[in-house]
Amino acid sequence: PSNSDEVPRLLFYIDEVADFLPIHPNNPPSKKMLDLLLRQARKYGVSCMFATQSPGGIEYKALDNVLSVLVGRTPTKQSNNKIHEIVGPKIENSLDRKRLTERLMKADKGEFMIVSEDGIPQYFKSRMPYTQHKILDVDKVGELYKKEKLV
Repeated sequence: PSNSDEVPRLLFYIDEVADFLPIHPNNPPSKKMLDLLLRQARKYGVSCMFATQSPGGIEYKALDNVLSVLVGRTPTKQSNNKIHEIVGPKIENSLDRKRLTERLMKADKGEFMIVSEDGIPQYFKSRMPYTQHKILDVDKVGELYKKEKLV
């Protein structure tokens, strides 16, 4: 669908995207394809969600195609400045830009700010998950796989 108001057909997600979409001069094979995806996916009903702890490590040209940015706590002045460079142009009100910097440095665990196309920062707090999420080692994955009788 070419109508961007429609519900997405697919959500494409990558964690730690800076490894796949790094700044120039680094050009891993993934960079060209992810850039194309960011530029054209919406017209096919595909939304992209990329996460990183290093926003300064992402190719800035690709960020030009990002409509919404979600940010958690930025504990250092350096990381806060980088976030300000990314979302600052999306926020029309200079007072909101100043508050953004102050608020993100003081944010608690689970507190986030989102800036969408409208340029108005909105803040929210997420709840903790109902279930405990653990990192599984290879042996545990194999054990669970056999337990489900998938072998």
